[in-house]
Amino acid sequence: MIIPSQHASRVARAAAGGGGGGDVTPNAVNWANVSGAQITQTAMLQITGITETITLRVVHSGSLSNISYDVNSTASFGTLTAIASNGTFTVSNNEYVGFQAQINFSGSATQSFTITNVSDADAVLDTFTITCTFEEE
Repeated sequence: MIIPSQHASRVARAAAGGGGGGDVTPNAVNWANVSGAQITQTAMLQITGITETITLRVVHSGSLSNISYDVNSTASFGTLTAIASNGTFTVSNNEYVGFQAQINFSGSATQSFTITNVSDADAVLDTFTITCTFEEE
């Protein structure tokens, strides 16, 4: 989803003479809503259009567990890092970011995510959901 605040933020910095630093507003990203089995991952999306390392915030809610993220130089998941709601991590230009969640009970549940750019006044980059389903045998 393209967030209007991204464009407004770029326009405001340009009008102010660039803000004195590098570009901290990445090009638009859109993690799709995903559904899957007991452990489900989003796609790994590339962060582009920034000239400085930025800090992203992950706000999530729901009943899924083992919420984690990965920042990698390729579009493949590597080492996942657990992240609590309102947790932050850094990412540099051309790195890939993805998320994972898990269900630990029989049934189906959804976790809602909002990703914001702390380095750009907490501008919303994207919102999405992960739904996991687990049926005990």
